[in-house]
Amino acid sequence: MRVMSEKIMGYIMLYVDQYFCDMHRFPSIGEIAQGVGIPRTTAYRYLVEMDRREMIEYDGKSRRVIETIRINIAERKRSHASYERGNDGRYHFIC
Repeated sequence: MRVMSEKIMGYIMLYVDQYFCDMHRFPSIGEIAQGVGIPRTTAYRYLVEMDRREMIEYDGKSRRVIETIRINIAERKRSHASYERGNDGRYHFIC
């Protein structure tokens, strides 16, 4: 099996956050694939792996990402994005 690219995971995270801000809902796997420029099957595999790493919540069955992305402090500083820590201990993207 090939190694999952951290760079592509970052693109997926940014795409999901921006899509949520623009559309007020989470994107489907097909929308993520199209937005990031990867095949739909690859997007699905990345979502499953990102869920395994607890970067996102995805049940592996639904057509949509279930929960916004968790992000660590180092990633937040690198991306210069606006994130806020919620009561649940997760970092949430601020639109």
